[in-house]
Amino acid sequence: MSGGGGGGEWRPAPIQPKEGGGGIADPCDVSELTSLNSVDRTVLATVSTGNTLEVRFDPGPPRRLLAQTTAGQTVGSITSPAMAQIIQCIQNGRAYVAEIRSIQGGSCQVWVHSQ
Repeated sequence: MSGGGGGGEWRPAPIQPKEGGGGIADPCDVSELTSLNSVDRTVLATVSTGNTLEVRFDPGPPRRLLAQTTAGQTVGSITSPAMAQIIQCIQNGRAYVAEIRSIQGGSCQVWVHSQ
């Protein structure tokens, strides 16, 4: 026998709009903490915790999201579950940044979010 117990069908909780906003959540409002991949140690040595890097789309192949200094030097690449969404939003004019949260040896942790 199977139990139905609660009745009705399951639905996910609604997404709450950000404070001060209203209506539907912005699908380009991505914000996540991640580590950079393929870090260039030479460029990494020129930045520090608290610096903001620009997130750029490189159509490749392969398609990549790059974290770059304002001088255009690539510190590393970003791999994200939201990568396809970020790429689409960049192509539609949205800008993203990667704020450096920590650097340990050749590892760099960044907070990626839209501007």
